[in-house]
Amino acid sequence: MCYETLSKIYERLDHDSFIYTHQGFIASFHHIKEVKRNAVCFGRDVEIPISRKHYEPVKAMHMDKIYRLREEKS
Repeated sequence: MCYETLSKIYERLDHDSFIYTHQGFIASFHHIKEVKRNAVCFGRDVEIPISRKHYEPVKAMHMDKIYRLREEKS
């Protein structure tokens, strides 16, 4: 059980590894498999919501990760 706000917890996290997806959700960025319009997918049918406010930053970071992985493989 935790009595801190999510924003206080987020302040202590590494912002390269964790990202807000919704007012009540912080996701481990490295575990994101897909970014849909209204959800972030982690595989095995595990999804959490993504808000319109956080969609663009999450999508941009995810696409950047995909491009970097592609470049490493070629």
